[in-house]
Amino acid sequence: MAQAAQQLSQNNLVAAAQKKAQQQAQDPIIQMQQQELQIKAQDAMRKAQKDQADVALKQAQIAVEQERIASQERQAQLNTLAKAATDDAKLEEKQSSQVVKALVEEQKIENQADNAIAQTILQQAMSQPDEPEEPTPPPTEERQ
Repeated sequence: MAQAAQQLSQNNLVAAAQKKAQQQAQDPIIQMQQQELQIKAQDAMRKAQKDQADVALKQAQIAVEQERIASQERQAQLNTLAKAATDDAKLEEKQSSQVVKALVEEQKIENQADNAIAQTILQQAMSQPDEPEEPTPPPTEERQ
C-alpha cells in the first residue's frame, strides 16, 4: 500500500507539473519569453550558416587568387621563353649576316686580286714591242 500511495503521489506531482506547465504556456509573458528564445535560436542558426557561407566564399576567393597567380607565372614563363627564342633568332640572323658579309668581302678581295693580276698581265702585254714573225722557210725537199 505504501507503494501505491507513493505511485499516486508521483502521478499527482506529474499531473500538477503538467497543469502548471499548461498554465504557464498560456501565460502571455511566458509565451513572449519562448518566442524570444526561438528568435535567438533562429538568429544563432542564421549566424552559423552565414559564417559557413563566409568561410566557403573566402576559400573560393583564395582558390581563384591562387589560380590567377599560377596563370601569371605561366604567362611570365612563356614570355621568357618567347623572348629567348626571339633573341636566339636575332643572334642567329646576325651571325648569318656577318658570315654573308665576310664571304662577300672575301669575294671582293679575290676579285680585286684577280683584277690586279689581269691588269698586270695586260700592262706587260702592252709594254712588249711587237716582234715580227720570222718567216718560215719553205719546206725543203730531199732528193735522193
